[in-house]
Amino acid sequence: MVHFSDGRVTVVSEDNPNDVVHAVPYDAILSISYSTGRDPLWNSPEGPAAVARGGGGGALGIFRGVRHWITLRTGAGTPLFVVLRFSSDAQVARAIAALQERTSHPVQHVLERKNAR
Repeated sequence: MVHFSDGRVTVVSEDNPNDVVHAVPYDAILSISYSTGRDPLWNSPEGPAAVARGGGGGALGIFRGVRHWITLRTGAGTPLFVVLRFSSDAQVARAIAALQERTSHPVQHVLERKNAR
């Protein structure tokens, strides 16, 4: 679960809302990327690059639907990236609006390069 309040993006465990997984102050966010697909991407200086493996789900992964990823790139520190996964268009639209309003950063839509080697 993701909360946008108190000057930060807070990610909490779905099993225990008191268990904070990440808390990133808005002013620590350097850029925001949005991508869809199996793995989250960000706009690196060399172009679209994977941040982490999103997990293809094996042979049945094709039936899991579209994955919406928002990647927050932070300044020096841990973690350098915070990846948020959303399951619906409506959820990701609300998150993008909240992030743009609170950080003043535009959200960069990252498209995966085809046939990149």
